[in-house]
Amino acid sequence: DRAYILHTSDSLIQEVLNYYKNEGDKKYLPEVYYYAGSVYRDLGDALQALDYFQQAIETSQSNTSYKLISRIYSQTGTLFLYQDVYDEAMKAYRHAYKYNILAKDSVGIIFNLRDLGETFTAFNNADSALYYYKKAYKQAEKIENQRLTDMVGNSLADLYEQLKEYHLAKAILQASSNTIEKNNLRSFYSISADLHYHSGDLDSAFYYCNLLLGINDVYAQQAAHWKLAEIAQARTDCQLAMRHLRYYNKWTDSIQKVT
Repeated sequence: DRAYILHTSDSLIQEVLNYYKNEGDKKYLPEVYYYAGSVYRDLGDALQALDYFQQAIETSQSNTSYKLISRIYSQTGTLFLYQDVYDEAMKAYRHAYKYNILAKDSVGIIFNLRDLGETFTAFNNADSALYYYKKAYKQAEKIENQRLTDMVGNSLADLYEQLKEYHLAKAILQASSNTIEKNNLRSFYSISADLHYHSGDLDSAFYYCNLLLGINDVYAQQAAHWKLAEIAQARTDCQLAMRHLRYYNKWTDSIQKVT
């Protein structure tokens, strides 16, 4: 689970659950429930995942593993965020942040700050989102973690781009252009395409859209075809624009099914 390898079955975790509920050391139950929730999250069963995360929280009342409790709340918040239940997501992320402060986990705190920024973005509260993104960005720079700096930088640049602060977004992206990791490429390419499009550099926007198309991900495909449709429209190629819009609708349907 920590290696981000997707779970494809619940058979193993059910054996683990049965053992620890019936005969194993009960102090491990919070961790077992947490991994059970993670399995059902990967299987796309958000309700079952949330139920196990809640059981993990309830059985961790006397547990001092603050990092584990923070991860439980963080995963809960993410599930709520993906289901557009923003109030509950905010509550969970605030708890995750509190427990990572108790754990003195500087890396976990950066993720928590980023997550709070994303939730405020969903609330259309740009000021609060900027506050948390900037705080996360400074923290990542402080501990000299380039991977986390790039991750938060993408989120910060994306918000600057939405606010039409293009020069600030460009400065953030340029700082990470040589160190960006694979799991951050989707947002990096997408924001870069947007920035070049808005600055009138359609060739560069087209270039980044094609890089985005090379990522095997429904969100990357959706974003690429939308921007390519805009580029085609700007070039008055209506037939090509319609073709990309059809692809955009196809990938939007796929995302709705995932949601």
